Amino acid sequence: MLLINQTHGFSNRVGFEKAVQMNKQAGFDAMDISMYCEDFVARTMQDDWRGYAAELKAISDKYGMPFLQAHAPCRFYDEFKSGKSYEQIYSETILPQTLRSIEFAAALNVEIIVVHPMHNGDYHKCKDLFHDQSMAFYRELIPHCERLGIKIALENMFQCRPFTNTIEADTCSSPYEFAAWLDELDSEWVTGCLDIGHCGLVGEDVVHAIKVIGADRLGCLHVHDNDRVHDLHTLPGVGKIDFKAVTAALSEIGYRGNFTYEAWSFPSAFETDMLPSVARFMHDQGRQLMKMME
Repeated sequence: MLLINQTHGFSNRVGFEKAVQMNKQAGFDAMDISMYCEDFVARTMQDDWRGYAAELKAISDKYGMPFLQAHAPCRFYDEFKSGKSYEQIYSETILPQTLRSIEFAAALNVEIIVVHPMHNGDYHKCKDLFHDQSMAFYRELIPHCERLGIKIALENMFQCRPFTNTIEADTCSSPYEFAAWLDELDSEWVTGCLDIGHCGLVGEDVVHAIKVIGADRLGCLHVHDNDRVHDLHTLPGVGKIDFKAVTAALSEIGYRGNFTYEAWSFPSAFETDMLPSVARFMHDQGRQLMKMME
C-alpha cells in the first residue's frame, strides 16, 4: 500500500513542480492529480495537451514521484444552470472533458482515474434517470480505458438541498447501490472509489459501507475528514469520523488499494512558508493510519 497526496491544496499555492517536490521531500510515495481545477481543464483541452503531459511526466521522473491516481473534471454546475439540455451538456462538455482527462492521465501512467457519476438534479426524483445516464456514460468510457490501460473509479456522492443547503443522499451514497452499480457494470476497467468524507456527510456508517462494498469492488479511496455537516476535506483526526474504526474495517476486508488523501483544504489554513511542514505532518498522520491497518 502506498501513501498518496493530491496535487490540489499545494499546486494552487506553489505551482505544480514545487508541489511535487514538496510532497516527495515530505515522504509521500506518489501523487493524485486533481484534473477538475479550471486551469487544469483549460490546459488539457488545448491542442498541445500532449506537450503539457510531457512536461508533467518530466517532473514526475525528475523527482521519482509517480502519478498513480487522478480525478477527472466534475465541476459542471454552471453548464447545468445555463438552460442547455442534458444531451447538449453531455456531448459538448462532460464527455469531451472526461475522455481527454482519461487520455491525459494515461499518458502519465496513472492507474486509476475517478469519474463522478451523473448526479446533477434532485436524486430523490431522478434516481432511475441518474442510473441510466451513468450506465451509458461509463459504458462509453470503458473501451477507451481498455485501449489506454487505465481504470475508471465510480465514487459515492452527496448533494446539497436547494434553499436549505442541507446535505442529503445522492447517487451511490448507499453502499448497496454503490455495490450494485459496480456489479452491473461488471468490467475489469471499472472499480470503486470510496469517499470516506462523503459517507460521513450523508449519515452512512463508513465501516458498514466498507464491509458492504468489499475488497473486490474497492480499488481506491478518498481519505479526508469532516464535522458530518460540511464537506471540509480536511485531515483525518481533525473532524468527527472515527478513523480507528475505518482503518480496522479496511484491514478486516483485506483492502488492496492505496491510501490516498483528498484533504485539500487542510493546507489552506497555513501560510505558504509553512507548507513543507504541513506536508510532513500530513505524511506522518497518513503513515500512522496505514500502520493501524497492519
